[in-house]
Amino acid sequence: MPELLKRAKRECRSENYLYAATFYATWVEHWINWHVRCLAIRHGQLADEQIRQMIRDVNIRGKLTWMTSVLGGKRIAKKHVNAIQRISDQRNAFIHYKYPEWRIDDLDLSPSDLKKAVVDFDKTVSYLQSHDRRTLKRGIKLKIKRFAQDR
Repeated sequence: MPELLKRAKRECRSENYLYAATFYATWVEHWINWHVRCLAIRHGQLADEQIRQMIRDVNIRGKLTWMTSVLGGKRIAKKHVNAIQRISDQRNAFIHYKYPEWRIDDLDLSPSDLKKAVVDFDKTVSYLQSHDRRTLKRGIKLKIKRFAQDR
């Protein structure tokens, strides 16, 4: 995963914002899927196949909002959920356009909006990494507390 972030930053510095958005959005998808998996395992009531199915079936906004709450995770700030949705939408418009009905040049990708979304996205990456540290640390503390109570 670190390679995806390095590549996103490199593309951003080169002003290749569509490619930067693609790498950032891919990194976020990996991050949220891993995060959901960790929360689901900690939850302890789900089989591995159920976890895989949840990750496959729920869209990114669902994973970032209600799914993390249901699994006992900390809420992700709305401004970061929105930033992730923007960058994911840009990536999806670029990657999943329907040839020949659409031409890549006809996609609704405002250059200034795309640039702002990509340039500002490092703040969201830092937030998510910090969010992970807080959430996982909390999970470890809970396990230690339960272990101590069982003794």
